[in-house]
Amino acid sequence: MAQELKSVQEEEHQRRKGQLVIALVILVVSVATSFIIFNHSGTAPAIAEPGVIAIAETGSGSVPIDITARFDGQSHGSTKAVLAITSGGSPGSRAEVIVIVCGDLQNGLSISDRNSGPLPLKPLPGSPGDFDSQLGDHARCSFVTVSPFAFQVVLIFNSPQALASIADERILYALPGITTLLPHTPLGKLDARPWPTGTTVNVRLTRAPQDFSLDAAIPSIQEGGLLSWDYVAGAKGSPLEYRISGVLLDRQDEAQNRTFVAGVIAGVAGAALIWAVDLSAAIFLPRRKSRRSSSTA
Repeated sequence: MAQELKSVQEEEHQRRKGQLVIALVILVVSVATSFIIFNHSGTAPAIAEPGVIAIAETGSGSVPIDITARFDGQSHGSTKAVLAITSGGSPGSRAEVIVIVCGDLQNGLSISDRNSGPLPLKPLPGSPGDFDSQLGDHARCSFVTVSPFAFQVVLIFNSPQALASIADERILYALPGITTLLPHTPLGKLDARPWPTGTTVNVRLTRAPQDFSLDAAIPSIQEGGLLSWDYVAGAKGSPLEYRISGVLLDRQDEAQNRTFVAGVIAGVAGAALIWAVDLSAAIFLPRRKSRRSSSTA
């Protein structure tokens, strides 16, 4: 009889040990999964400085120009833009236009004139160490010359530089600044002057995702309006970058679902912990008591 009781107790002991292993596996997997989900959900989008596009003229042109820049909001992993430069002056008063691209944007960049095709990019001339607050390091700048300057020039930009960064439901756009040269910027033998005072600039993010919801913009834009900025520029230039942050509502629903699942898994981990503690007590406490009784006897 005692032998049968001991055999039953041993079987129960082995069964509880097996259950303990299962409880510990559930605990470890649940904790790791919850940590991964919560850690991933806390990531904020980050993006490098987008660089700048500077518009200048040759000679001493005084007729203001109109500049519109359209950045494609669908091209998250690259930068696609259309730059239109319009002059209201007579053909004799129009100067050549120089478009300078600085920063990471110029790496792998291609620029095409809608009418004449691809334009050759050239390194910006100057001396080693040339730097200013508009262009930054001149060694990281390239330029194209549009000549002759017709009534309107339309340039198409394609660069592998990312226009946006996405983390879960959040998205951050960084658009290059549309600016000009500072007065008397040294550019070697390149005859370039800042755009004329009174030049108008419009910068716009087009084709934003349909589920995009705006959180903030720098510089600020009108609430509920287009994702665009308008200003009349002077010789001192304009903003050096434009940033738009927001939420992708479809992804937000997915993120909320992941958070809910993570909470459920965390609850499973808590239950597994309680189960493992109970099993550990049931397995090890009787053994300790048995050993103490044996030593006493």
